[in-house]
Amino acid sequence: MVSINLIFFFFGIISYILFRKFFKTKLQKTKFLRIKPIIENKKFTKSSDSVLREQLDRNYLFFGDEGMKLIKSSTVAIFDCQTLGSIISVVLARSGIKKLILIDNKKLSIENYKYHPFAVLEDINKNNLDLLDDYLKQLNPNIELILIKENINYDNLSKYFNKENMPNYIVDCLDQDDIISKCKLIKFIADNLNNNCKFISTFSPLKFQNDPTQIKHSKFSLVDNTSISSLILENYKKLYNIGTPDFTLVYSNQRQNSIGKDSSLNKNNENLFCYGVISDCVSSIILCDLAKFEVNQEHVKKENEEEIKIASKTLSEAIGDYKKEEIEKRKVDEKYLNALTYNDFKLICSGFKNGSCIKQKPTGKMRFVRWRMFKEPSRNNIVLMGKSEINLHLKIHNEKELIEFYTKPVVDRIDGILNSILDK
Repeated sequence: MVSINLIFFFFGIISYILFRKFFKTKLQKTKFLRIKPIIENKKFTKSSDSVLREQLDRNYLFFGDEGMKLIKSSTVAIFDCQTLGSIISVVLARSGIKKLILIDNKKLSIENYKYHPFAVLEDINKNNLDLLDDYLKQLNPNIELILIKENINYDNLSKYFNKENMPNYIVDCLDQDDIISKCKLIKFIADNLNNNCKFISTFSPLKFQNDPTQIKHSKFSLVDNTSISSLILENYKKLYNIGTPDFTLVYSNQRQNSIGKDSSLNKNNENLFCYGVISDCVSSIILCDLAKFEVNQEHVKKENEEEIKIASKTLSEAIGDYKKEEIEKRKVDEKYLNALTYNDFKLICSGFKNGSCIKQKPTGKMRFVRWRMFKEPSRNNIVLMGKSEINLHLKIHNEKELIEFYTKPVVDRIDGILNSILDK
């Protein structure tokens, strides 16, 4: 009886091995032959909704049906379509965006070729928008493209955009070489932006900014002083004599002096690493905003908790108190105060480390005050002082009295601190 059972057992094993070897492979081939026409049909029917749905499968899993519906009905305008702008447009096209408005009047240079996401050698000296036109339609045949081959200035922007006719998102990729155009675009957006449109700006990283982990995004007013933010502040103030409006900025936080002298990552090294990270960051922000994807509330809470505190108040509250007192008690023209931005005050706080400009020590009654009270309020004469220092300081009416009261070395030292803050 036992021997019969063993015979059946071995017969079963042999049968299973033969089935695996000869029949399963044939069944798999038959199954593939049935699927193959469907795959080929999808491949060549480019406008098929089912193909696009499959292409966007992961996007649907992430944003959901409602989120993807919003993305697929949205319009995004991109200014400057070289490296960053091209990568962003490719990501958005792959993500099912309805319409892209691309604004650029440049040709692909040999310098930008090595960073470009899809260009080949024969594309050098071709117009950036001509390259994108063909490539984006291959990625997404349903996308609507509007190509504007013009240089940007405040006047011609109104031909394409106004408060009644704005896209859902405007992306500024203009580089530091086009800083004047960037400032004009920021001013136009500030004057014409409506509630249905959002604005985001970015820069190509500088040559020494080759650490992808240093890529940040923030409201411009909350950006720590960087080469990029200083460049915008300086040129915007020259052009319009007012403070810069707030907007989202994606940038590299890497400082040049953070690279050691003996490091191979010196200032002459070409940057090859950060373009894709910056572009993906911008694209992610846009898609999440368009899809109304909820931000992690714990992260928001942490950011608010880390905000600068002055006399147990947030920086925003302290600035509000200062401006209110200047207007009500000292009858200061409001236009001078409006020229001072949140970022200006944050720079002053950073420079004095939230301490007294005289004693360099924090007090419980720290307030903003004008260093030279006999001049109009401006970015370069706002400092932090304790309550007793403010009361004494209010008695000073001219530069001579200022020097007599504090002595020239103290005046020079505080002026030096203010100048170093503004020159960073």
